Amino acid sequence: MVTGISSPNPSGNYIVGREIAVNVAFSKAVVVTGTPTLLLDAGTRDVAVNYVSGSGSSTLTFNFVVATGDLKDVLNVKSTTALALPTPLADTIKDRVGNNAVLTLPEVTSAASLSGSKSLAIDGVVPV
Repeated sequence: MVTGISSPNPSGNYIVGREIAVNVAFSKAVVVTGTPTLLLDAGTRDVAVNYVSGSGSSTLTFNFVVATGDLKDVLNVKSTTALALPTPLADTIKDRVGNNAVLTLPEVTSAASLSGSKSLAIDGVVPV
């Protein structure tokens, strides 16, 4: 079960090319196979970011890179169903004994959501 979403990045403004790590915390250690994705709301687009690390622990990390055109006062996940397994059977998140993890995320307006834990503004609009 997902207990919260956060980022080790400090609150602040992020411009084109800056990377933001997004951590999804589970109630116990999970094992990942394949490449789960996390759908983020970057303002002008929805971005599916890939899992990068954390298998065997209770925190999975996904990395988002600000692209040209992204603009959002506070970066957040798209919805409570934003954590996905794009290729069933190949992509899994399970506990150490093989039970599928519950992938429902906290409500996007809750304190346990990304926007509830950090204020990560993204500005990919290049001045002219």
